[in-house]
Amino acid sequence: MEASEAEASQQLAALGSIVTLQSSGLALTLLPERGALACSLVHRPSGTELLRRPRALADLDAEPFTHGIPILFPAGRIAGAQCTVDGRVFRWPVNDSLGSNHLHGFLWSIPWQVREQTGHRVRLEPTAAGQAHASEGFGADFGASIVYQVDEHRMESRLTISNRSRVVIPFGAGYHTSVALTRPWLLRLPAGREWEMTRESLPTGRLLEQPVTLVGVDEGLSVPDLVSDTGYRPHDGVPNVARLWDPQSGVAVKMEGEFPLAQWVVYRPNLGAAFVSVEPVTWVHNAPNLPLDAHLTGNAVLKPGEARSLTYRWTITGGQ
Repeated sequence: MEASEAEASQQLAALGSIVTLQSSGLALTLLPERGALACSLVHRPSGTELLRRPRALADLDAEPFTHGIPILFPAGRIAGAQCTVDGRVFRWPVNDSLGSNHLHGFLWSIPWQVREQTGHRVRLEPTAAGQAHASEGFGADFGASIVYQVDEHRMESRLTISNRSRVVIPFGAGYHTSVALTRPWLLRLPAGREWEMTRESLPTGRLLEQPVTLVGVDEGLSVPDLVSDTGYRPHDGVPNVARLWDPQSGVAVKMEGEFPLAQWVVYRPNLGAAFVSVEPVTWVHNAPNLPLDAHLTGNAVLKPGEARSLTYRWTITGGQ
């Protein structure tokens, strides 16, 4: 049974400093000091917690990527924890239980702070110490900011990454969205193709003609029956929209990733997991190291002084 909104608020306050944005339909809670994590999104008309909400800070310490919506830069799994961009080698820490790879970058673990908050909108940036730590780990100076806002039925996030260094840097970012199985969700992704994956959940470079893991995902598959750690590339020209819906209650979530958020990762470790991660990303795992056209992988760079923004939008309906 889900906690009441008052009980949930008490649990969230115990996690530390929080920022809450509320409308008549939604309540969004952020943890600035824990990577600006969006840790809770409640659909108020139905009382549904849409995100896998941490109950205690120990939950985040144990599973930092699979609660709420961690911000990923660089996103995904990088083989050998290194890549070469414009003749420069970027070497990152090995932090992947599946192999000697780097996983998910440097923004999710540093402290952020509120720079501006008005009504239903807030803008956050890393603290000076947090940003310095992230840039040092990344291997070049970069900047980051994120804006969250809510209205009656919609939550929107806009992440901006800027290259503040004098070198070309890799650009791959995304949102590791972990949706709570508070409903028996069905999941639909746009028509597209699944990436074939290795045992370390790295793409082989082959796009499958027929899905092996996400069978029927373009029509709707049952999340409670799903086990997955795979990438998915929608066909060119298809709107990049994922949908979750519960036929019993009528609650439905439309998740839109605007370009360059053009690929998805779907992760659910086992049939007992009380969540599914549906992750819009700009590139597939290990994109900088794949000998494929960047149009397929999403591989990209930021030149010195260049910035790029990613807009991610949820629209929640039903359950009245």
